Amino acid sequence: VYKKNENIFNSKTMALVNPVNCVGIMGAGLAKQFKEKYPMMFKAYKKKCEKGLIKIGELSFFRTLEKLIINFPTKTHWRTKSKLDWIEIGLIYFTEHYYKWNIKSIAFPQLGCGMGNLQWLDVKILMEKYLNNIDLIVEI
Repeated sequence: VYKKNENIFNSKTMALVNPVNCVGIMGAGLAKQFKEKYPMMFKAYKKKCEKGLIKIGELSFFRTLEKLIINFPTKTHWRTKSKLDWIEIGLIYFTEHYYKWNIKSIAFPQLGCGMGNLQWLDVKILMEKYLNNIDLIVEI
C-alpha cells in the first residue's frame, strides 16, 4: 500500500527514509534537510561513514524520540550520480529486513531522483515492484 506524500517531514509514519551517500556528507538536497532537522542522526551517520560502515545495499538506522530515520545509500559519493541498480539493492535489503524493525508505516522520498539525477518513472517502477507487496503502510 502506498500513497503520495508531498513533504516527507509532514508524514505521520513511524519511519522516514533519508537518501544518503557513503562518504559522510549531507550538503544538499533532502539529505541536507534531514541533517538540519536531526543533527544527532547526522553525527552518528558521519561516524559510521568514517568507519566504512555505510555501503550501497545496506541501510543504517537512527532512532529519535518520534521517528526511526533510515539512511538509504543511493550513491557512493556526493559527487557521483545514483544508479538504478543501487536503488534496487537497497530496496531488496529493505523488503528482506523491515519486519525486524517494529515499524508499521514508512515514508520514502523519490530515491535517487534529486541530487542522484535518476528519472522518477524508472525509480517508481522499482519502488512499486518491491514495496507494493509488503505488509506495511508506505508513503512515497
